[in-house]
Amino acid sequence: MLRNVSPWVLLLVALTPSMSWAEVEVTPFLGYQAGGTFESRSGDRSIESSPNFGLVLSIRTRHDGLIEFLYSRQQTRLENLDIFDVDEGFDLNVEYLHFGGLWEIQQGRTRPFIGLSLGGTRFDLGLEGVSDEIYFSAGISGGAKFMFSDRVGLRVEGRGLATLLGSGGEIFCGFPPGACAITVTGSTLLQIDALVGLIVRF
Repeated sequence: MLRNVSPWVLLLVALTPSMSWAEVEVTPFLGYQAGGTFESRSGDRSIESSPNFGLVLSIRTRHDGLIEFLYSRQQTRLENLDIFDVDEGFDLNVEYLHFGGLWEIQQGRTRPFIGLSLGGTRFDLGLEGVSDEIYFSAGISGGAKFMFSDRVGLRVEGRGLATLLGSGGEIFCGFPPGACAITVTGSTLLQIDALVGLIVRF
């Protein structure tokens, strides 16, 4: 039945307010983030898979819908860059800041859900003098909540994240002076994230 429902309709349902609900959930989480490739003129530059962590703030607007704010940070490595003729990795921080909606498919102690989110992705190469990069991104997620009580539970979730880079641009510019680390030829960077978080409900 869900195949015929637009994901944007589900997001709208989650965002539609119902004044009888004012529940708040705070969920710190740990996860593992995989994938991510900058397509470059001199070859692909892949982001290493690594753990990530973050926080989800959820505000209930319906008995089966919540709006959510998500922050996620991945500390990882990026393989050799265009401006360096060496085969070594460089530290890279990947941060997501997203706003979206979540629809709980059923109620009870176990609550499967699907969600959509929009926001920004920040790439910080960690080299002095090199600019950070911020791009628009979107995410789709699915998982379940397992409530141990009315106030505490466990959230298990998988997410797909797409960052829109455009194409033909240069990124991570500033070191050496006048040089950029990667000349992008692909338009989208895709990552997959699996996480487990502790739900605290107020």
